Amino acid sequence: MLISVHPRWAPEGLAEEVEAHGFEGVVSKTWQPPTRTAGRALIVKAHTSSSAS
Repeated sequence: MLISVHPRWAPEGLAEEVEAHGFEGVVSKTWQPPTRTAGRALIVKAHTSSSAS
């Protein structure tokens, strides 16, 4: 699973919530797109035990 959201609109504890719903390997980071018009994004990546990472 991949979630991309503006940090302003991301619920607090999003990565923990994803993990609490059975996903593994949860990684979150911020990303600044290589453009001046797009804002920063919060990226959360996770997988289930039956899927590849």
